[in-house]
Amino acid sequence: MIKQMSLIALGAATLFMAPTVVHAAMNEGPQTDTMTSDADVEVENSKQSLFLVAAPDVHFGKVSNYKNSNAPISATATQIDNNLTVRNPKGERWRLNVAATSFKGTNGTLEGAKLNFNAGTVSRTDENHYPYDTLPTANAVSNVNNQGGEIMRYSGTEAGEYKVDHSQNVKLEIPKWSPKGTYESKITWTLILSD
Repeated sequence: MIKQMSLIALGAATLFMAPTVVHAAMNEGPQTDTMTSDADVEVENSKQSLFLVAAPDVHFGKVSNYKNSNAPISATATQIDNNLTVRNPKGERWRLNVAATSFKGTNGTLEGAKLNFNAGTVSRTDENHYPYDTLPTANAVSNVNNQGGEIMRYSGTEAGEYKVDHSQNVKLEIPKWSPKGTYESKITWTLILSD
């Protein structure tokens, strides 16, 4: 009886295992298939309105801290990198303000230093314009480190790009006997749509 049960169990096990073996044989040598699809994007100009193209870095080089009089020592910028440039694609009216931090450096703050911008020379950078187009007005701004002010304004309606050349027009005043050292000020330019 025990032998019969073992044979029956073996036979049943063989029946149940057979489909598993056949199934494995059917999946041997897996097949692959390749397909390509597309991914696309459209990038648009996010600066369709008014924006600053460039702002100047101003360098004064070495300045002596001695003068025969008690008047402040005045230095003219020896190098200006980049012209102040504004692009106005829609012909909107705008104004540009400038402000600056105190001069700080190796010996703390350069007390009493005054950064002054005289009015620069304004021109268009693009050639496709009418000769009677209105140019922005450039203004002088004194003591930029203390209060800042409006350095340029445009009241016309023409689209275009404008630059201001400040060559020989940026001055720095420092008190006599200012501490020796290297100092730096951060200049902030703020472009604002106006009525």
